[in-house]
Parts: sequence; C-alpha cells; structure tokens
Amino acid sequence: MSPRPSNPTRRDQVRARMSDGRDAPWARQLEAGTTSRENGVRAAPSITSGPGARPLAEQKFSRTEGVSLRSDARVRGNSIGVCCSARGQAPGPLLTVASADLGSVAMRVSSSVGAADRTALVWVACVACVIASSCTFKDATFGAPCTTNTDCADGYRCFTEACVPNDFPDEQVNPDEGEGEGGEGEEGEGEGGPQGDTCDDAIPIALGVDVPGSTALAADDSETTCAGEDAPDRVYVLTLATETNLIVTVEPAGFDVALYAATGCGILDVIDNSCTDDPTDPFADETLNLLRVGPGDIYITVDGARPAINPVAGSYTLRVDEELECGAQTEPFAGTCAGVVGSAQMSTTRTQAQATRLTDGRVLVTGGRSTNSVQTTNSVELYLPDTKEFEDTTAMLDDRARHQAVLLNDGRVLVAGGTTGVNGTYTPIPNVEIFDPVDASWTPGPPLPSAREFFTATLLGDGRVLVVGGRNGGTTHDDAFVLDAAQGAWTPVTDGISFARFGHTATRLSNGDVLIVGGRLGADNITLDETERFVVGTNSFIEAASPSEDRGGHTATLMDDGRVVVVGGFSHDSADDDFVALDDTDIYDPGADSWSIAANITQPRSFAVAGNLPGVGVLFVGGDVDGPLATADVYVPADDRWEPLPPLLAPRLAATGAVLDDVTILVVGGDGNAQFEQPLDSVEIYGLADP
Repeated sequence: MSPRPSNPTRRDQVRARMSDGRDAPWARQLEAGTTSRENGVRAAPSITSGPGARPLAEQKFSRTEGVSLRSDARVRGNSIGVCCSARGQAPGPLLTVASADLGSVAMRVSSSVGAADRTALVWVACVACVIASSCTFKDATFGAPCTTNTDCADGYRCFTEACVPNDFPDEQVNPDEGEGEGGEGEEGEGEGGPQGDTCDDAIPIALGVDVPGSTALAADDSETTCAGEDAPDRVYVLTLATETNLIVTVEPAGFDVALYAATGCGILDVIDNSCTDDPTDPFADETLNLLRVGPGDIYITVDGARPAINPVAGSYTLRVDEELECGAQTEPFAGTCAGVVGSAQMSTTRTQAQATRLTDGRVLVTGGRSTNSVQTTNSVELYLPDTKEFEDTTAMLDDRARHQAVLLNDGRVLVAGGTTGVNGTYTPIPNVEIFDPVDASWTPGPPLPSAREFFTATLLGDGRVLVVGGRNGGTTHDDAFVLDAAQGAWTPVTDGISFARFGHTATRLSNGDVLIVGGRLGADNITLDETERFVVGTNSFIEAASPSEDRGGHTATLMDDGRVVVVGGFSHDSADDDFVALDDTDIYDPGADSWSIAANITQPRSFAVAGNLPGVGVLFVGGDVDGPLATADVYVPADDRWEPLPPLLAPRLAATGAVLDDVTILVVGGDGNAQFEQPLDSVEIYGLADP
C-alpha cells in the first residue's frame, strides 16, 4: 500500500499562505477541471465577480507575492459565498462560486485537493482571492483573527485563533467555549449546533483525508449503533460514484471507540459485518474493511463503545481510503490482496493425487489418475516456489492414486497404499516407498499390513506415522497401525478403531492426539458422525463427542487457537439412497471434548481444498456440488463468519493442496467434471499477497 499523503493542518487550511497560486498542487487540480456530476454530465464550477466571469477550469492563476489569505466558504442556497482578505490591500467585492450541484462540487474538490469536509472550499476561496486581488471580512466571520468566541460573529466560534462556523468539524473543543447564542450548547443541539450529531446531519468527508474530530460534545443519538448504549457518537457521510472497496480507520486518543458503517439512517441499514471494536484493547485503533460498497452514500459512525470503560468520549482521527489496488483475480482482504496470486502448469494431468511441502519449501506432487482419469500414474513433479514452475523428477516405483503422502521428521516423504489400474479396473495396493529429496531417489518401505485406499496417514509428534481405516473393494477397515520409520515395521493399535470407516479425516491436535471425524461405512455408503481420538500417551483410541452432522468428503483443519473446524462434505440420505451436499460448519474444542455449530459456508460442497492461514482464517476453495466449483471462501474464527473471495481460475474437484507459507496455498490439479473425465494439469496459487 502506498504511504499516506501529507495533508495540511487545520490551521493551514484556515489560514493558508502561498506564493504562487498556479504552481500549487491544489491549483493545478482546479485548473485541470475539478468538476461535479449531475445526471452523468460534467459541469465545471465558476468564479463570478461581475460580468464576464468564466468557468473556474478556464481561469488562469496569476503570481501573487506575499499574500496572507483568510477565507470563508459556506453553502448558501444555490451558491457558495466566499470571503477573504489580502494583507495590505483595500476591501474588495464579495465573490461567489456557483454550480448546479454544490454538494458534489464540495465533495469533488475535497477529494481532489486533500482537504476535509467544508474546509475543502477554503482552497476555492484562495483561488478566488488570487484572481480578484482582494475582498473583505463580514462581521468577523470565517478566518477572522480571534482569541475567544466573543470575537466572532453569531454562528461562529474561535478555533486555533481564527473564527470558524459552529458546524466546522475539528478536534476536541473546550466545553466552556461551546455555549452562547448559536453555539454548540451543553448537548450540542439547536440551530447552529455541530454537524454530525445525527445521520441526517452527517459530516461530508472525502477519500484519502485525515479527519480530526471529537465526540466530547456529541450526543448519543445514532440509531445504527453496534456498540454500547449511553456513549456519544459522531456521524460522517462519504458519497461514492461507483462500487468500490474501502478501508476505514480511526485512531482514538484515550477512549474506547467503535466504528461501523451503514447505507442509511436506520438500524436495518447497517452494512453486514461492518462493526469493529477490539475487545482485548479498549483504546486500540480500529480498522473496518468494506467490500463492494456503493454507489451512493455510506454513513460512518465513530461511537464511544462501552460505558463501563471510561472515558467514553474524546478526540480521534478518522480516515477512509479505497482499499488495495489488487489484481484482476484478487480483492482486498485482511490488509492485502486475496485471490489467485499466481499460477503454474504441470507436465502431467492428475486428480486424486498428493502434494507434500518439503522442508526446503518445494512441493512434491505424486501420482493420481491421469489420461482422462482412466489410468493411474507414477509420475512425480516438484514445484519450485522461487520460479513458480514445475520440474519432473524421479518417478515412483508404483503408479497409484487415492494414496497418502507424509513428510517425515528427517525430511523424506513416505508414500503409502492407494489404488492402481486403468479403465475403471482398480486394485488397492499395500506398497510403501520413501522419497529422498537430497538425491531424488525412491526406496521401498515396509508394506502396509493390508491393501487400502481412502485411508488416512498422520505424522505423530514423536516421528511415527499413524494409519487409520480405509477400503479394499467391498471391505471397510476398522484397524489402525503405527509405523516406526527407524525400525521399519508397522505395529497394530490394540483394539483398532470403534467404527470401520473410509473417506474420513484425521487431524493432529496441539497436544499430539489425532482426531478422527466422519467418513463412510461399507458398500451401503452410510455416512458417520462418530468421532474418535487417538491418544498418543496410551497408543489407543477413545470415543469423542459427535458433531451435528454425519458426513464424508469433508475437510477438518486445525486453527490457530487449537480448535478444529470441520466444513462441508456430504451426508447419505437413506430414504432416497442419495448424497446431500452440506454447507454446515462444526468446530471441535479438544479441551472440552465438545462441538459447537458455526456459521454456514456460502455454498454446500464436498471434496474441496482447505488450509489454515495463520492470523487470518481457514481458506476453503473448489469442491463439488453437482459438478466442480471454482468457489473460494475464508472462515474468520474471530467473527464466526465466512467471507466470500474471488473464485479460482478453473472449477476443480478432488484437487490436492499444500500450504506454501503463512498466506498462500498451492491448489494442484483435480478434475474438471463430475464424471472424473477431465483431469487437470493447471495449478493455482491462492491466498494473500502484496499488490
């Protein structure tokens, strides 16, 4: 993200000193034609000072040496009155800026020249003064020198030694100075009270501008609150010409603040998931990401968050920026770009393969079904993250698909089981082989006690490998084995597992135990909700609590907080003897041995790729529901919500994946149709990256 531009201070905005109006950046913006829009037609504002006035965009700015300018710009009906004073010059005429759509002029000028709220029009006044040479104050109004409020005309107050309108947005104002006829008063109400106390009287702001403000004298009258009650709030409005993504930040000075957005003034107008209030640090800065908002008005409220935390009001700086300029396949998320951030191509098409990240960052892709998904392959490729390319490496000893691959503690990769065959005739195998990345060699390993496919293999903390369940033809296994790679032998787990299953998930927990969830049983394809845990300390299984749904074809991912999120899959409907795709999300808490129901994913699906992105959430891409999907979502556990993300470049089911680093996942191959007739050689790098 580019650094924030330097903006004029409040005093600089009220009392501007310049030596060359034409060379000033804001003057160049105006000369180029800062314009308003009305019904899609561009209309340049104009400076009028009698007959023959020309549009502002046509004016030429003359050099004016040593002029100290004080200016006033207030909307009055269909014109903006402008007053200013040039040092050492005689009083001159009143100038006006006229336009068909003054509100748009104010916002456009503010956005272009980098000033805030009404103060943007000060720059218009300065240009007017350069052109007209001189003008005068009227009864000590905007910009007149002052030390107290009594030095200013009715409807004005003293701020930074200059008179400003009572509705001029600023930093915290001394309450003792806010009273009197036309002043703010104790509650900030009445004619002449401050803008921003309600949504109907919201303060206009622009993109890319630091807006200082205060809730010290504001009332608690915003109905669109998502924070605590009885805390003052201030409301701003941003007008968007087109749909865009916004990032809103507020930096409070010593008080608990909440930040939220709405499209109108009612409670029902609050934008979904648009409230932010850090529960861990009451005085922290708040950041709000608004995706795909506009066109139209967006109301942003700065609110004292919780009355139990004092103070509930104070000063702050608010800023709204368009979010990151991400690529065509990405959108802003979590402070960077989310979506497809790279792609590559393998030399072999493959589905039901395995991808394993090596200790040096490369990814080993093994086997799968290729050649229109009718033949298993022993092809092996390596993904090189530095070049984002694949290179062929030594083929496996056996061709296989539906196998398992596990990175061992010594950096080698164990590949076990799976099925081999062609044209629909497939035979599960027990064969095991081990890849050594140092010399790209394969050596036979101890075979599994029996052949199997659709099983799980999990590396334990002590370096052993746990194999659970699986299928061999019509037989579903209810056994489990542990391989001690150093001894080169498989040892059965006493009593095996309680429920025979295949197509289940196995997730190593933070304490080293392994959670076994769901899967299918036998030829009837009954889906299971039974859950078991392998306890490392006793080398045995115990039954665990069951989730809300029986399922197979799901994902189970360990999150940062040690819980496991189980997503999607399918459930067998015995009445119709059919499978129903699920959008359910269940979360397992290992400490309590309990499940909780979380927010549903945006679309039901099975056979997807999932991976945890630390500090962000769980990424969930692709999958199947009546055909392959390109859909992508991320689960944000802090808010219990799913955030839709840009889709994959190609729909794919039964792909495999590997987390490359903390923010990206390699999505490998898969199939392009539901009949497994279109294996893919394309690979996508999905996740977060700098723009």
